[in-house]
This record gives sequence, C-alpha cells and structure tokens, in this order.
Amino acid sequence: MLFFTYFSTGENRRAVIAAARRFLSTSGSWIKASIVLHKAGVIAFLLLFANPGSSAQTIKIAGSGAAVGAMTLLAAEFSKKEPKAIFAPIEALGSGGSIRAAVSGALDLAVISRPLSDAERNTGAQAIEYARTPFVIVVNAKVPVKALTHAQLADFLDGKSERWPNGQRIRFILRPAGDIDTKRLMELSPGVSSAMQRALQRPGMMIAGTDREAAELIEKTPGAVGASTLASILTDSRSIVAVTLEGAVPSVKALASGAYPLHKQLFVVWGKTEPSPTVRRFVEFLATPPAKSILERTGHLLPPFTGK
Repeated sequence: MLFFTYFSTGENRRAVIAAARRFLSTSGSWIKASIVLHKAGVIAFLLLFANPGSSAQTIKIAGSGAAVGAMTLLAAEFSKKEPKAIFAPIEALGSGGSIRAAVSGALDLAVISRPLSDAERNTGAQAIEYARTPFVIVVNAKVPVKALTHAQLADFLDGKSERWPNGQRIRFILRPAGDIDTKRLMELSPGVSSAMQRALQRPGMMIAGTDREAAELIEKTPGAVGASTLASILTDSRSIVAVTLEGAVPSVKALASGAYPLHKQLFVVWGKTEPSPTVRRFVEFLATPPAKSILERTGHLLPPFTGK
C-alpha cells in the first residue's frame, strides 16, 4: 500500500518511470525495466517506512507580475537545496487578490509590489520586504525614443502629442485608477496627475489589469508606452525598452544612489497561520547569497534600504 501511495504522487511516479526508461535504453529489455520498477517500489516502501514524514510539499505562490519572474528563478534555486519542495506554477494574479488568497490559506505566500494596507494588516496579513526594483517608463521596442520628460508624458495622456517621430500613433497603456502604478505616475508632477485623471475618463483608452498584462500590451501594441519595472523586463525577456525620465537612468545603481527615485517595493506575504517549516525556510532563503545573486542580476536592489 505504501508503494502505491508513493507511486501515485506525480513527482515520485515520474522519477520511477524515468529510472525504468534509463535502464531500458541501455538494456533493451522491458523485463529488466520492470525489475527496476519493482526495485524502485521496494526502495520507496523502505524510505517511507523509515521516514514517514519525508513526503514532498507543494508550495503555492502567486502575486504581482513585477515579482513572479524572479520568484520563479528563486524557487528553482531553492529546490536544488530542498528537492522535496515542489513549487506549483507561480502565477501573476495581482497583489490584492494574492494577499486575500494568502490570508485565506489558498496560497502559502503572496509576492506583492506595494506595502500592505491597514485593512489588509487587520485581516492578519504579514509581510517582509525582500527587494526593490526601479519603476520605469517603457516603450514598444520599435519606438525610436530613448528619453522622455514629465511634460511629454502629460501630453501623451492628454492626446496633445499623437505621433512618435517615426509616424506611429502614441498609445498610452493605462492601469486602473486605484492601482499602485497609476498612483506612482500621478506623483511625478501635477501635470501628469491631472492628465492621468482625464485619460482614465476618456473612452477608448487601453487599460491593463495587471503588471504582466500591461507589459504584454506594450510589447504587442505598435507605438505603445506605459509603466513597468526593471525586474520584469529582465526576467520576462520582453521586447520593451526602458527610457530615461528627466535625464535619470533607470538602473539599480542609480536607485541605490538616489539618482533615480522611482521604485517598487517587493514583499512576501502570509496570513495569520505561521508558514510551514519548508515555506519558512524559503522565506529565509531569500536573504542568502544564492538568492541575492539571482536578485542582483535581475534588476533588484537588496536590503538594507534607505527611505520608502
């Protein structure tokens, strides 16, 4: 019975079948391969009997598109250290919904790109900031512009500037009114703030619900411009280009020095219930040298931080 329990687990079943196939490729005999399966079952039986608590744990994570690309890389690295930690596909569901799912227990962790609100903290959500990444203005790869100003962004939003130098129509990809990206853009200047409010009321504007949806629209829409993060560009390998804003280069080095002020804070979140030991070890792993190496090469600034 223990063997069948072991074999019914997808990861274990694949491992046993792979062993049989490897043996078959060299022996050429299904009979010998079946012996491998039988022996694998006996080994599985002994391992489970000796250590009944050794079963793998599936870890469920989802969240902001600004974070899931790097989080997927981090999960893969952590699994090398802890093979029994199996991660479900890490989906970009947005910060708000993922927080609610983490609090309810549907997710082990949410990864979000904004601080928790007071209301979310009151539900029992707990968070640790693990990195920051430059918040950037991006354009479609075929747009022949590498630098923009606040005044130009306001003109794009108001429709006063309609064409790029190559003749392509300017299409500003918006985010919903209450989204953190919209708030960040409105903080750039009074002109951008008022133009954004008007743009959100104008029929026919393209509005993306999530970070990844916005990046996809900018990548696929000729003449598109909008907001993203350096981490998303590097981890998702999209054909979008970050431009300088008011002469400031959007880089981690510039963010660290204060030369580039725009950024997103990235957090891992869990609910009232304390995470399992494996999930807790994954959270702790985010501060280790292997994790820091991944984050540093994918556009992240690491703690300690100065300012908000």
